[in-house]
Amino acid sequence: MAYAHVEPFGEDRDDWRAAMMTAMVAEVNRNPKSRNKPFKPEEFLLKFKDPEEEQSWETQLEFVKMFNAAFGGTVGKK
Repeated sequence: MAYAHVEPFGEDRDDWRAAMMTAMVAEVNRNPKSRNKPFKPEEFLLKFKDPEEEQSWETQLEFVKMFNAAFGGTVGKK
């Protein structure tokens, strides 16, 4: 634990590293006319929901519709 305090490692560190690189790529490609504030790594960190928190069926349906549209599916109703 002492070593991890001095030299952090693990999944949290990896997530921050990926967020920093993603923010850098987004920043060098940022259009200052459409977004005047710089990107921050916090905007790209993975956000996990509480496993106890359940989604409503409406939220789940919207998620399915989004994937369906993204992959060119069609909606069929009975």
